[in-house]
Amino acid sequence: MQASADLAAMIGSRICHDLISPLGAIGNGLELMQMTGAPLTPELELIRDSAVQAQNQIRLFRAAFGRVGAGQMIGQDEIAQLVSGMGGRVRIAWQATGDHPKSELRAVLALVMCLEHALPMGGLIAVGKQEEDWVLTAEGPRFRLPDGLWQGLTGVAEPEISMPAEVQFALAPIAVTDLGRSLSVDQTAERITLRF
Repeated sequence: MQASADLAAMIGSRICHDLISPLGAIGNGLELMQMTGAPLTPELELIRDSAVQAQNQIRLFRAAFGRVGAGQMIGQDEIAQLVSGMGGRVRIAWQATGDHPKSELRAVLALVMCLEHALPMGGLIAVGKQEEDWVLTAEGPRFRLPDGLWQGLTGVAEPEISMPAEVQFALAPIAVTDLGRSLSVDQTAERITLRF
């Protein structure tokens, strides 16, 4: 299982690495067009916005699913950029200031994606630290918590992944275990709290 996870991380890193440059080139090309006086038509604006969104998603996926080298850190500014690419209908409140080990952030980002999946009607995910522990709390009007996915987070059973949008449920427990920690899940009608 661990060898498969390492291979998946290398594949994820390779895909993200190879896509980020052409996406950046699209954005740079649009900027050069504007510098020559070309008008920013609705079509070009759509291309620009899509390229920026794709770049943000690729950076997020590389941090959450890519390979992590020993001792790598991610700075607060880069974390803010990663978090800004998340959410959509879910608001992310990042409360853990400072730089953090990339290995910890990988687990956190995968768990944030799990919580996003649990909030089909939107809501708020708060991410913070209490001493050495990461604490993630989700609140929203309604939760979607299929047992086959959520039991896999704490190791009660293998996660039942049925589509690519659920892959974070398989990778998050591995990332937490790689840190030598265990994940606790506390659920009420109003809130889900993850701690590791």
